[in-house]
Amino acid sequence: MKLAQSLIDKAVEMCGSAAELARRMECYPADISNLRSGKRPLSPELAAEIAEIAKVDARQAAIDAIIERNAANRKGALLADILGKGQAVGAAAMLGSSYTGDSIVDTAVIKNDSASVNKNIHRIYQWLIDLLRSALARNTANCFTRTA
Repeated sequence: MKLAQSLIDKAVEMCGSAAELARRMECYPADISNLRSGKRPLSPELAAEIAEIAKVDARQAAIDAIIERNAANRKGALLADILGKGQAVGAAAMLGSSYTGDSIVDTAVIKNDSASVNKNIHRIYQWLIDLLRSALARNTANCFTRTA
């Protein structure tokens, strides 16, 4: 719920109002209000869409939405661990590549550690892609479609 509030607040700031955000998303203002209050769960697809409007990282927003949505179940810790490690390894490798000396050794250690996590990360990203594809196939946007 905190993710939805933060994303919607940033998007409203970019759009000027919640009504304008709703217009851009082709939904009712009540839908935005329900997302922000937690009455409606924030899907990864909606998180990415709102993040795009808010000019923040849509991929990270989708990942955060998956982690937040699954936080209460047994998969939550695993998802947070796998997705979090993948991000940390990527950031550490990028930082390490800009230095010389001992940090190169540290980067090599991180790289070796990341190999053991790589399969799980790939599996989660594939799951995310499949989830997004199935959602698009089901046309989840129907709940936001205005009726005449």
